[in-house]
Amino acid sequence: MELINKVKREWEYHAIGYSNIIKDELDSFRVEAWSNLINEQMDYKKGLNVLDIGCGPGFFSIILSKAGHNVLGIDCTENMLKQAEINAKENGVNPKFIQMDSHNLEFEDNTFDLIINRNVTWTLLDPVKAYTEWKRVLKPNGKLLIFDANWFLDKYDEELKIENDRRRIACIEKYGCAYSSFDGPEEYIVKDKFPLEDKVRPQWDEIVLSEIGFKNLILERDITNRVWDDKEKLLYGATPMFMISAQKIDEDANLDTENISKSIKKYWTNRSHTYSNENNAELQCNQGGIWTEAILENVEKEGRLKVLDIGCGPGEFCILMAKAGHDVTGVDMTDAMLAKARLNAQKYNVDVNFVSMDVQNLEFEDETFDLIISRNVTWNLQDIQGFFEGCKRILKNDGRMVYFDANWYLYLYDEEARRLKEFADNRYKHIYKKENGYVVSNVSLTNVAYGLPMSKVKRPKWDRENLPKFGFEVIRIDENINDRVLNEEEQVRYFSTPLFTVVAKKY
Repeated sequence: MELINKVKREWEYHAIGYSNIIKDELDSFRVEAWSNLINEQMDYKKGLNVLDIGCGPGFFSIILSKAGHNVLGIDCTENMLKQAEINAKENGVNPKFIQMDSHNLEFEDNTFDLIINRNVTWTLLDPVKAYTEWKRVLKPNGKLLIFDANWFLDKYDEELKIENDRRRIACIEKYGCAYSSFDGPEEYIVKDKFPLEDKVRPQWDEIVLSEIGFKNLILERDITNRVWDDKEKLLYGATPMFMISAQKIDEDANLDTENISKSIKKYWTNRSHTYSNENNAELQCNQGGIWTEAILENVEKEGRLKVLDIGCGPGEFCILMAKAGHDVTGVDMTDAMLAKARLNAQKYNVDVNFVSMDVQNLEFEDETFDLIISRNVTWNLQDIQGFFEGCKRILKNDGRMVYFDANWYLYLYDEEARRLKEFADNRYKHIYKKENGYVVSNVSLTNVAYGLPMSKVKRPKWDRENLPKFGFEVIRIDENINDRVLNEEEQVRYFSTPLFTVVAKKY
């Protein structure tokens, strides 16, 4: 309770200073920039019922009212609301403003089409409770938009603190001053700890919002080029502003098959360039030969084999098998990946048949292939039984399947796996001075993973127990091949999710 009072006193004190900043924003490029960003997430709809949480002096409330929406702004401080009313009047709009605790909303269920906030969530005293409450008052299919940054993470990260201090000095040297939003005490910011201060975001939000039941998460980890000026970019560039877009879906409706497929396809489309670069790096070093051996050592047949690479991506396995003298077909559902695969095959002067196809509905004749291979594909599957039964159908008698995968999202369900992932992520960041995660797609695969059956099972134990049900004899399972097939950095990066090998024979 004491912290709540400190929060109120702080923002009451700074209301006029913060209002001056908002006045400047309302007279700048930011109005158009923020309007465009919000409109993109709301499909340019008009007349929405909008809740602006932690509205402060009213920036979002004003620009959304001007856009034709019905806006209600709430804030915990009376002085902020007074400034918001003054600013709204000066801008010719009349949104409604109410003093209210963002953790305990005094609204009926299913009231708003949009909930929006900026630089608010880091101050939440119970973010899980608040997010749950926000979901309650959203209408079905309503959206939550969160804009924030890791503002005080440097209190727990010495390297980030050094970088922030460097940027502040550089900003003063270039502009004569750093931003000073307002003068006065910062008693609660300095002395007290908020729950989200030491969390790496938006990764933390991605998991929690998914657990609460939000769907269709979209993450933009850095929107600074769209909404900040050059001075802000210099000063705050080490802690970029991020965007989270999340949707409330009916409680009884999970992400349906079509939406999951679209999200996976979009993710891998965005990943095609970086994944192709990774494939090429492996092809140009000894990893290519290691992968070739890891595949073919499990094959008894001699001579030229008919090989199918399922989920071939940019084509590394296809190229390796073709270079080894085999007749290779690669299938993938992502056109961008196939485009990269064809260019890579041409680069390495091999002939591969690349086909666009849903890997869960393999359109080949019975008993076509001697060998089916894949890497990091099976965890993406929704119809597990259909996939393996399809593989069995198109394999020749005594044909084999060799696939590589890992427990990529088990940490969403298993506490031990989560602790191990946190340890591995921290170790990776300490050694390589960067976050352990790709920032190449705004699609939340964490959110999608909640709708995928393989996320919650422990593998390869599951594979050992279930492949016989689908018509396969398990020949061999290696539970950890990281030391064999990954380079030194990858071994650190994927320490908590070791790659395993499964070799199975059709019977």
